[in-house]
Amino acid sequence: MSLKDNYERMREPTDYNQCVQISNPKTLEFEIVRTSLLPGLLKCLQGNKKEPIPQKIFELSDTVVLSPGSETGATNVRRIAAMVLD
Repeated sequence: MSLKDNYERMREPTDYNQCVQISNPKTLEFEIVRTSLLPGLLKCLQGNKKEPIPQKIFELSDTVVLSPGSETGATNVRRIAAMVLD
């Protein structure tokens, strides 16, 4: 996920102390490991503008948060998110 998608477009302040950064990303779209599912759901809705309403989407997946006490310095957290467009 890009920093722009995860923070700027969500109107959140960019916090490098919360996200796991990828050291050598091939593209800017994969700068960090996602910390939230919401930006992905919004991108999905953006791509489905021509689809009829109502739209119902959900995602159950892992996000990554920094965890100084863990062996790798980060921990996977399973989250669920849902959106209904009526």
